[in-house]
Amino acid sequence: MRSLWGKHRLEGLSACMGVRRSVWEALHGFDETLGVGGRLRSGGETDFALRALLAGFWLLGTPAIAVTHRGSRPIGERRVTIQRYWYGTGAVFAKLIKRGHGSAAIHLLHLAFRFLLGRPSPVAASVGADSRKWLRLASFLRGFGEGWLTRVDPETDHFVPAD
Repeated sequence: MRSLWGKHRLEGLSACMGVRRSVWEALHGFDETLGVGGRLRSGGETDFALRALLAGFWLLGTPAIAVTHRGSRPIGERRVTIQRYWYGTGAVFAKLIKRGHGSAAIHLLHLAFRFLLGRPSPVAASVGADSRKWLRLASFLRGFGEGWLTRVDPETDHFVPAD
C-alpha cells in the first residue's frame, strides 16, 4: 500500500512491525507522547505507519506471517484497554488533520461511515463487543480533542510533550 487512500483495506497496522533503519531515521522514530505510558495513551505504531505512508514510503500487510501474542490482559482490564486504544487513535487522527493531511480526514469519514452502519473493523471487533461501540466513540472523541489541543513539532511531526 502506498497511500492513505487505500488504508481502509489494511487492518491491524502494528501487530508485528519491521522497519528499515532509513525509514525510522527519516520519520524520527515513534512519537513518544503516544503509546502505552505516554500522555496520549496509545497509537504510536499507527501514527508511525500513517506518517510513513504520507511521506511516500510503502507498507506491506501480509497474511503469510502470523504472530502469536502469548498471554492477554485480564477480562477486567478490557474496558480500560479499549478506552486507551481509541483515545490514542483519536489523537493520531487529530494530529494528521491539523497538519493538513486531507487524506486522513477522508479515511476518518470512511471509518465513521462503517461505524454508523454497524460494521466494525476486525480489529475493533477483537477488543470488544458491539455493546462497547459508544465507549470506543467517546474515547476516540476525547483523544481527538486532546490531540487537537496538543502542539506538534513541524520538523519531527511528533506531539510536543506538555511542560
